[in-house]
Amino acid sequence: MAVGIASPGVAGVNTVEALVKEAVSHDLPKKRILPQSATAKKIIINISGHNFVSTVGTLLKYPESRLGKLVQKEPSRANYFFESDAEIFREVLNFYISDELHCPKNVCYSNFLLHLEFWEIDTEAVSNCCFQDMSEEKELDRQFEYFNKKLKPKIKNADGDYPKSYYVWCFLTDPFGKDTKFKAGAKVYALCYFLLTIISGLTMAIYSVPSLWSETGGLTRNDSAQLFSLDMSCEEYLAQWIKGAPKSATNFGYVTFIFAAEIWLRFLTCPNKKQFWKTIHGVDMIISIIEFVCFALTAPVVMIILTDLDRYPESDQLCVSSMVASVIRIAIGQARYFRLFSYAYVYSGLKILLITLYRSWKEILLLVVLLAMSVLIFGPLVYFSILNTVGQGLPLNSIPSAYWFVLVTMTTVGYGDMYPTTVPGYLATVVVMIMGLTITALPIAIVGGNFAVVYEHNKKRERAESDRKQRDKLSP
Repeated sequence: MAVGIASPGVAGVNTVEALVKEAVSHDLPKKRILPQSATAKKIIINISGHNFVSTVGTLLKYPESRLGKLVQKEPSRANYFFESDAEIFREVLNFYISDELHCPKNVCYSNFLLHLEFWEIDTEAVSNCCFQDMSEEKELDRQFEYFNKKLKPKIKNADGDYPKSYYVWCFLTDPFGKDTKFKAGAKVYALCYFLLTIISGLTMAIYSVPSLWSETGGLTRNDSAQLFSLDMSCEEYLAQWIKGAPKSATNFGYVTFIFAAEIWLRFLTCPNKKQFWKTIHGVDMIISIIEFVCFALTAPVVMIILTDLDRYPESDQLCVSSMVASVIRIAIGQARYFRLFSYAYVYSGLKILLITLYRSWKEILLLVVLLAMSVLIFGPLVYFSILNTVGQGLPLNSIPSAYWFVLVTMTTVGYGDMYPTTVPGYLATVVVMIMGLTITALPIAIVGGNFAVVYEHNKKRERAESDRKQRDKLSP
């Protein structure tokens, strides 16, 4: 935005100038009535070719604004030129006249706020009808910027450059960042890490296939239930979990060490160790620590006890603890999928999902509370409505089982594993169905509305970013 000023050479300028200086030289209230000779002077304001006419008195109603300061500084001037948005300025000028500031309907709120900053008008002057929308827009911008926030060193080296560790951090975590060197290599590394995360997660699926647990394939799906037992002896642990485990599951330990080395390298090169724990990288670190503790509990049993069972005849409890630690280590490794959420800065759809969930956490909590209350209320109602059928072999034969039936019915899942067989039971179930539809529909509708708001705001941001890049290309 630029401003130019032209002198009109109007007769009697000195008299008007003196009156204006006298009017603004005291601590005036915002709406003081000025002398007619001063307020009647016309001011022509050209906004990118569109002329607007006002008076000195109107502009001096807000002397701390840009136009008010210009009139005070050079009251003899009558023509002003600005490169700005004429539609927004129309509302700005209307603010001087009526003391009400509104945002044009087809103007982005962020753009409107930038123009208010240029015209030096406080955002608190925005009318209540528009302020709420602007506040929501600012909150959305803040939430989107949270995902674009990058950790940077607070100080630079003596030569004015960042430490080398920072560039390693960028290589590991931000392949598209402007500070990342060797972007091609960083993108290849990010892709390999992504694929390795997926493959390591699929290892658990392979780990659960019974036919892969031994060379003969003797373990059937029914026998697989015996692979996990708190009464297991060391001999059974050795046969089932060590010798019978497939190579794909054994290699899972090597993958764990690769992830552990990578996350510790990220931690050591992170420019802000405190902020590190507030990001998704902190989740990765906690997962690696838990895996390391589980490995520390398992390794002594595997390397010492199981190699000489005759020497440690009373070590069955340690073997069970080792088995439990192995299960925890494999299961907690699945939480590494959370690491994929860090790619939200690349894929906008994932960013929209995360922001929607964040904005809707109150509604989701409300849904959980309402469902819990309904289960507690309607569970006994359903149970007592079929009380005369208890003992006849039907699965719905206790209040806890009625809780499960009510929860499945209210969420419209309907497994069919439990069902009423009496008229009172039918009536009670109808009430549960209607309440379930009502309770689940209301919060979910709000979540859907939040998704639409976030989606539209993301489209605005993408259009604005695209326009900015286009202007940068065209600018010399």
